[in-house]
Amino acid sequence: MKKHISTQLALLALVFSLLALTACGGKKDATKESAKEMSKADDGRSNATDADKKEPSTPITTQSGGLFVIKETGKYGFIDKSGKVVASAMYEEAGALSEGLARFRASGKYGFINEAGQIAINPQFDGASDFKEELARVKLGYKTGYVNKDGKYEINPQFEAGRDFSEGLAAVRDKGKWGFIDKTGKVVIEPKFEAAGDFVEGMAKVKDKKWGFINKRGELIGTAVYDAANDFAEGLALVKSGTKYGYLDKAGAMVIPATFSSARNFSEGLAAVVSPNPADKGKLQFIDAKGQVAIKPEYFRVSNFKDGLAWIGYYAKEGYQYGFIDKSGKFAINPQFQRAFEFNEGYAPVKFGEKWGFIDKSGKYVIQPMFDTVYAFSNGLARARQDKTIGFINSSGTFVWKSDLPTIEESFELERFEGAIGGKFRIVMKLTRNGDALFGSYFYESVGSEIALRGKIDKDGNFTMEVLDETGAVSETFKGTFATAQLIQGTWTKAGKSLPFEATRLVDSSEEGD
Repeated sequence: MKKHISTQLALLALVFSLLALTACGGKKDATKESAKEMSKADDGRSNATDADKKEPSTPITTQSGGLFVIKETGKYGFIDKSGKVVASAMYEEAGALSEGLARFRASGKYGFINEAGQIAINPQFDGASDFKEELARVKLGYKTGYVNKDGKYEINPQFEAGRDFSEGLAAVRDKGKWGFIDKTGKVVIEPKFEAAGDFVEGMAKVKDKKWGFINKRGELIGTAVYDAANDFAEGLALVKSGTKYGYLDKAGAMVIPATFSSARNFSEGLAAVVSPNPADKGKLQFIDAKGQVAIKPEYFRVSNFKDGLAWIGYYAKEGYQYGFIDKSGKFAINPQFQRAFEFNEGYAPVKFGEKWGFIDKSGKYVIQPMFDTVYAFSNGLARARQDKTIGFINSSGTFVWKSDLPTIEESFELERFEGAIGGKFRIVMKLTRNGDALFGSYFYESVGSEIALRGKIDKDGNFTMEVLDETGAVSETFKGTFATAQLIQGTWTKAGKSLPFEATRLVDSSEEGD
């Protein structure tokens, strides 16, 4: 991975808003669907409110429980917290441990290993998600079903698509419509919606021309009149009406009127919203659950509150300086960093100069800035890159496992590109290269649903990536070249219509989240 982009490209990247997506969609080749796509959603639902997550949350180290995913020579494996390899890097894909099992792909099929690195469910599925509530969503051919931890089908593959179980129910698609099943496979809410989300706090968002919410009896709460909707968080749901955002309660009442041009979910009792007062020039303020201003508008960049603190970007003549405020709006850690992310396990990643380190809640460095890229701590380890070395560090900043990073000409992982098709339709691409394979996904900023891509790239940087429909036929094509390591250009084709496209690589989202 190239460590830095040029100043001009960095300035260009700052223009774009980063979108942290909670859903993916588009049509996929069921027999080639990646576990990463399965683990999100294959419902094609729109991300409810693009306003909610314009500032990215802390990039989390890839792990859950006692295993961490590693990558060597284009293959994936697992280590434990001590850095001991429990499963050699021999898999085509690997997922985090979830409820005691982790998914992997071998020879094109998905299976699961246990915490000891032993195969618990043989590779046999065409797609797989993580275990949630004791069941994992899997694909057999073009159909979706659910298996238990013995690998036995609790619900046979029969649905066009599905989501993971949440609060005892899972959304499934049948004949183009979405409904909900219980863990026996019984349909408890008939498929009749264009799109559906998970049940969260007893409510699920659904779309029937417009977005609304239902309870577990399938009853519509209030009216379905919203252009976008987020899941409930702390008893309130962020919704979009026209071009403005407001908040619903669980009775379906708009308890905080839709007056904000941008807004986020509630977190720890507060939500960041753009001040509706024109005199504030788009600055963000924090409101409480009654809609009252708790922290006055002072900053253009803020995060949600986590563990009592939120990072802020304070604009100074030398550029943005980042620090942390408490819930009174006072500085808990003075602005002094070039970038910062939320605290996780007591530590926050911060960038000073050109390097990343970690601070504690007093603002003291616990790991000096010496890394080129870092991720948040999770279960005691954090993923980090230092020069050409990538691996996992402990709380003292020592690598417990490391590997040499392949050159960008041979490999890169989950790089983000932002640009446009036809100079008009804004897109975001998330691409991975492994040798001559180039794959990932893209989405339109105005929609938010991810569409899977797969293709080939030659030694000169020329590539072709395709979108496959449900029959396996090519429905879209991106054909172009890497003009530079940070710029891709080419032609997009769909249904016989072609338009030019161009996209610029952003600095790693764990490194620059502006």
